[in-house]
Amino acid sequence: MKGKRGNGKNKNLCPACGAYVLFPVEAVGVIADLYGDWLTDIEAEGLSREYIEKLRQRYRDYILPAFGSVRPGDLTTRSLAGFKRDLLRQGLAPKTVKHILGALSALLNHLAESGEMDAVPRFPTIKARPVKEKHWLDRVTQAKIIAAADPEDVLLFRCLIETGERISEACAHQVRDLMDGGIRVCRAFDDRGELKGTKTGRDDLRPLSRPLYEELVILCGASDPGQFLFTRGGKPYSRRKLRYRWQVACKRAGVRAIPPSQASRHSKASQLRLELEHESAERMRAALGHESAQTTRAHYALESDRRLESN
Repeated sequence: MKGKRGNGKNKNLCPACGAYVLFPVEAVGVIADLYGDWLTDIEAEGLSREYIEKLRQRYRDYILPAFGSVRPGDLTTRSLAGFKRDLLRQGLAPKTVKHILGALSALLNHLAESGEMDAVPRFPTIKARPVKEKHWLDRVTQAKIIAAADPEDVLLFRCLIETGERISEACAHQVRDLMDGGIRVCRAFDDRGELKGTKTGRDDLRPLSRPLYEELVILCGASDPGQFLFTRGGKPYSRRKLRYRWQVACKRAGVRAIPPSQASRHSKASQLRLELEHESAERMRAALGHESAQTTRAHYALESDRRLESN
């Protein structure tokens, strides 16, 4: 029929509204079609398989049922706020909801950076408080726990405390990692007990005290470089086994059992922070000639929000 739209040469449709346009417009796929390629790309960048599997689970269980058939450019701040409310109504913990929103935000930011969408809508904020309060140990308490530990566990515990590394990294050490007075942190165990890269993808040489380094060298002897450094019953420690052995040592020492990650990683940072605070206070006291650092902190070292700035 003469004059009917679509019978001429112009048959290009806008992917957003379906209207006829003069030039072809490349359609951006829906989220269900886009997230798989994005996961493949970030996996190739060296991120851990455990992290990738967690992202897949977030998309499979929560994001795709809500937005799988939606084009990224059609998402709005309002729709994201509604998504947040729906997740909370399902009884999910605020921290879990925050992670789900973060997974969707990471994809959208990737698409925006690659030019596949103009702008990322503003995401709703959510306050996710830690489920459990964190604690740390001073060096005296750490030494007390190590003294109560089984001899087979002592060197692993000492290495964990001195390096402040993650427990999955400590369990995965091999003989070849001992070098130049320290130990390389370059691999870790995942939840299934398989080796992977570290969480950050970095390869660090962490210093060890001379006594510990020498004891570890003696322990290795002429062992094969690929043999695991810390074993119990002929097998490397799993994260679960390490946690259990640490709890046993804490109970024997009469110390409240906290996760070994807090007993090492958090404790190392907290000990250093306390040392730096004492050092800073002493320097301020000496600079003003006070007898007590407490006087300097309380009356002279003012908080940053009380600073006056020029206009």
